[in-house]
Amino acid sequence: MFVVLFFCNIENANYTLNYNKYSRLVGMAKDISAGAVMFATFIAVAIGLIMFGTALYSLI
Repeated sequence: MFVVLFFCNIENANYTLNYNKYSRLVGMAKDISAGAVMFATFIAVAIGLIMFGTALYSLI
C-alpha cells in the first residue's frame, strides 16, 4: 500500500511540475485562440452587414 501511494505522489508531483512548466504557454495559447475567435466574429458580422444591411434596414 505504501509503495502504491509513494508512486502516485511521484506521478502527481511530476504532473504538477509539467503543469507549472507549460501553464504560461497554455495561457498564451488560450489568449491567442480567443483573439482569433473574436477577429473571425467581427469579420463575419461585417460581411453580414455588407451583404444584408439594406434588407435589415428595410425591415426596421
